[in-house]
Amino acid sequence: MSRRFVQLSQEQLAQWLARPLGDLDSAVVMIDGIHFRDRVILLALGIDAQGHKHVLGLREGSTEATRVVASLLSDLIDRGLDAQRMRLWVIDGGKALRKAIQQTFGATALIQRCQEHKRRNVVEHLPEELHASVKRALKDAWSASDADLGRKQLSRLAASLQSKHPGAAASLREGLEESLTVQTLGITGALQRTLRTTNPIENLNGSVAHYCRSVKRWGDGQMVLRWVASALSDAQAARLQADAQPDQGARCSPRHSRRRRDLKGRVASQPRSRHPPRFNRARDIARQLGWRLIAAAEADRRRVRAGR
Repeated sequence: MSRRFVQLSQEQLAQWLARPLGDLDSAVVMIDGIHFRDRVILLALGIDAQGHKHVLGLREGSTEATRVVASLLSDLIDRGLDAQRMRLWVIDGGKALRKAIQQTFGATALIQRCQEHKRRNVVEHLPEELHASVKRALKDAWSASDADLGRKQLSRLAASLQSKHPGAAASLREGLEESLTVQTLGITGALQRTLRTTNPIENLNGSVAHYCRSVKRWGDGQMVLRWVASALSDAQAARLQADAQPDQGARCSPRHSRRRRDLKGRVASQPRSRHPPRFNRARDIARQLGWRLIAAAEADRRRVRAGR
C-alpha cells in the first residue's frame, strides 16, 4: 500500500469525522453496520428535507454494542445534530441500536424497524412450505395504507402461527408496532417504500464492500476506517457526477417510445422515460414527512399536558 494512499485516505477520514452537521436538517437517519472480519464499522446516513442523502458519521468497534452506538450518536450531537428535533430512525431491529437511540433522543426519536429484516426473521422460524404464504401475508399488511388495518392483519397472522410455530409468532409480535411507524405517520407511495426498510444504507454499504474487495488482510481499526472513508468519498463523487448529467428522458422522440400489447391484444403506446422518478430527485419529503413529525411532536405535547 503506497504512502500517498495512506496519507490521502487519512485526510478523507479526518474530513468525514470532523464535518459539522449544524446546517443539515436531517428528517431521517438510518444506521447500519459493515462487517470486516472481527471489526464492525457503524455508518449513519441522513436524509434531508429535499431527499438528499448525507453520510453523517462513522464509528469503529468489535460489535454493534449499545456503547458503540451511543458513542456514534454522541459524536453526531457534538458536531451539530439537533437532539431536540423530531426525527425518524430506520434501523434493522438490533436491540443495541434501539436502546442507544432511545436513551440518547428519548421521545423525539420515532423508530421504524426494517420490514425486510423482520420478514427474514419470521420466515427463518418456519418450514419452507409456509414461506410463500407468510411472505404474501406480511407484504399485504405492510402495504396497507391504513396502519390499523396492517396491525390487525399482522396480529391475525401471529395468532394463526402461535400453535404450530410459536417462535415465528413471537418474532412477528416483537417490534410489531415499530414495523408500522411509517404507515402510522400516514406516509404513502414511493416515500413509504423507501423509508420502511434499510435498503438505502445497505446499498451504500454494498458500494463500500465492493470498493474494499481487493483487501485480503486487514490491519488495525484505523486502516479499516481509512478504507471506508475513501470508499464513501468515491461513492459521493460518483453520485454527484450522476446528478450532474442532464435528464435525457424529456428528449425521447416518439419513434423511440416503447410499445406493448395489453391483455386484449390491442396495441397501446407506452412512452417510458429513461430516468423514471426517483426518491432522491422528485419527492417532497418536507411536505410528506417533515410536517408529520411536527404534528406527532405536538400530539405528544398535548397528551403530556392532558396527563398533568
